[in-house]
Amino acid sequence: MALQKDTTITIIGAGIAGAFLAILLAKRGYKVIVYERTSENELSKNASSRSFNLTFYSYAVSVLKKAGIWEAIEPTLVRTVGSITQVTQDPPVSRFNPTGAPQYVVQRALILKTLINEALRFPNVTFHFSTALVALDRKEKTILIQDLKTKKHQTVSCDIIVGADGVNSQVRLFMQQRQVTKHIQEYADWEYKQVSFSPERVKELGFKENTIYAWTRKHAALLAHPNQDKSFSALLMLPTNPHYGFQSLASKEVIERFIAKQFKDLLPAMPEMAHDILKNPRGQFVTIYTEPWYYKDFMVLIGDAAHGFSPFYGQGMSAAFTDCMELDTLIEKYGDQWQKVFATYQENRKKHTDALADLSKETLRLYIRYKKADYGAVYNKVESLLSTLLPSIFPTPASINIAYDPGHTADHVAKHTKQRRLYKMLGISLLVGVATGIIGLHENITKALHSKH
Repeated sequence: MALQKDTTITIIGAGIAGAFLAILLAKRGYKVIVYERTSENELSKNASSRSFNLTFYSYAVSVLKKAGIWEAIEPTLVRTVGSITQVTQDPPVSRFNPTGAPQYVVQRALILKTLINEALRFPNVTFHFSTALVALDRKEKTILIQDLKTKKHQTVSCDIIVGADGVNSQVRLFMQQRQVTKHIQEYADWEYKQVSFSPERVKELGFKENTIYAWTRKHAALLAHPNQDKSFSALLMLPTNPHYGFQSLASKEVIERFIAKQFKDLLPAMPEMAHDILKNPRGQFVTIYTEPWYYKDFMVLIGDAAHGFSPFYGQGMSAAFTDCMELDTLIEKYGDQWQKVFATYQENRKKHTDALADLSKETLRLYIRYKKADYGAVYNKVESLLSTLLPSIFPTPASINIAYDPGHTADHVAKHTKQRRLYKMLGISLLVGVATGIIGLHENITKALHSKH
């Protein structure tokens, strides 16, 4: 279908979703202007100190290949081979990648820088950093922006506006004004800070290469991902309360006692951990369900601006990529019928991102559990085992299907729900309950014996 190549598309937000969409739109010949309120250096710095490593599976690889940028992205990735988890203070448990799909981790700052550089290769793409969105006029189709360095304001006419400005999206606020809006923004009762382990410290701690590590305690959890330079980036997660939260870790001495109690194997890294805990900002796990995602033929939301969820299901970046690819596909189909493009995009995507949000909340709960006797965790393991041993009878778990095809998450979840109803009829739910009870009894006996000694 013929496209109006003289259309200028304005993207607010130079994060992963905004930069990736800029590449796709530039390939179609559109003029793309990206506004980002932070400086380019601050954007990278914030992504390093506040963020967490991103994970994705084979679907994201296929998207990057389709977009023609896989060769640029691949050098930034680490392909993981498995994970090692320690629940409470029990011996750690090793396992291979549970999904069976290739799993990669990447530092947000590295992939973001690469995506921006790839976008800047197109002469029809322009980035304006240190530029804030101040106001938006839907009737006149203009935005008021401010150069944060010079403090000067400017009114800019826009053909299309894309909100790619994250969970606290300004575009979403302006767009949903005077519309029938449904918006839920939930905050988990756990927070996080990023801590880092240098290559030298990693060697001293005996971490295996290309392996994800997790430690879960009653009032703390730590999740560490490998980096290309042999260092590890980790999320230290604590409850949001004054007794066990980050407020309680106000000095190096207190932090040393905390690490000795919760993560004694990591005591050699105490100086670096204390530095990061005291210096790095706290982050929150936010879940967003919102609609609408668009306003007529003028505005649309992508990425975290449209759907925010915690990272524990490993599909956050893939969801942003899928948004962009869906828009690209619909532009190919409907051309400059923008309201049709945006309405169909929301209809096709929202149910699946809502399902991912639900799964991410449940997976966060599993990450911060401090007992092996967890019904949900045991059920997942039993289900995976049955699928491996008797694949003709027991279908592939939903997590594996979603890893390969996150764009249809809601469909996979619906199918999985039906499967579990059948499992209940077959008595598997009862089996899982008995197994959970036995595991719990063993844990309690072991704990009692340990306390006597």
